[in-house]
Amino acid sequence: MATRSSENNEVTVDDLKADLDQMRADMAALTGQMKDQARSSAQRTYADARRYSEQKVHEGHDWVNGQVQEKPLMSLGIAFGVGMVLGRMLSR
Repeated sequence: MATRSSENNEVTVDDLKADLDQMRADMAALTGQMKDQARSSAQRTYADARRYSEQKVHEGHDWVNGQVQEKPLMSLGIAFGVGMVLGRMLSR
């Protein structure tokens, strides 16, 4: 912080410049820390979301696989029907 000179009890311009330079350096350091924290938080969130989505994809795959094994004829019929619909849509 600016100090007052003992002679006339006033803050000098050089003191103010020094304080301003220190404040700029402090703000730059804080900005860097905040950027690093935000990046770290975003990386953690991305990793958590990716893990969650991969887990849900595996659960869905397991469920569909189980349905196909439990009801193979129904699964075959559904696959045939979906193939027919898609074939008609794509042939137009």
